[in-house]
Amino acid sequence: MYLVENANRKCSVGYNRMDFWGSHSIDLFEGAPVRFHTCMSYRRFNAIVSCLTFTKTAPPSFVDKFHCVRELLSAFNNNMKDVFLLSWVCCLDKSVSQWLIRWTCPGWMFVPRKPHPFGNECDRICCGLSNIMFGIDLVEGKDAPKEKQIDQVESICGQTCASSIRLTNSVQQSGRVAMLDSGFLFYRDLWC
Repeated sequence: MYLVENANRKCSVGYNRMDFWGSHSIDLFEGAPVRFHTCMSYRRFNAIVSCLTFTKTAPPSFVDKFHCVRELLSAFNNNMKDVFLLSWVCCLDKSVSQWLIRWTCPGWMFVPRKPHPFGNECDRICCGLSNIMFGIDLVEGKDAPKEKQIDQVESICGQTCASSIRLTNSVQQSGRVAMLDSGFLFYRDLWC
């Protein structure tokens, strides 16, 4: 199995991982706002994190910053397609998973129209009645590898249109209604 890149990266501003296991009492001006040493030792946490993987496949010969999560996202989408029974209506939308430090996040974007404008942008599809997400497609942006094979739909009508087709694949010809906002109507995708 292939390990995820260095797990000691910072994903929040102002705290190192070790700060969460500090022995000092919680202080407004020093250390992290919570302490995890009552739940688990720092050594055990690092042992668990060192074994976490998201993929069993070998990395490609080219640089692919998303290699570690592609298999995970694909497995999630396939599993939800098999086990989730959605209602008569679903909603397709773009969202941003908040991430503050640009250099530790592949596909980091600034999307000013979102409540949390910094992070990974994803296209997601959810059931309109239960609000359960049953499909996700990562927007790779400038970090998408140039060597990656592009499917035929994406080469014809662009990334946004191809993403909406992939996400609504389980809904097509089922009599269900798929709603999406104007964020999926870019000029290059209008002819899809």
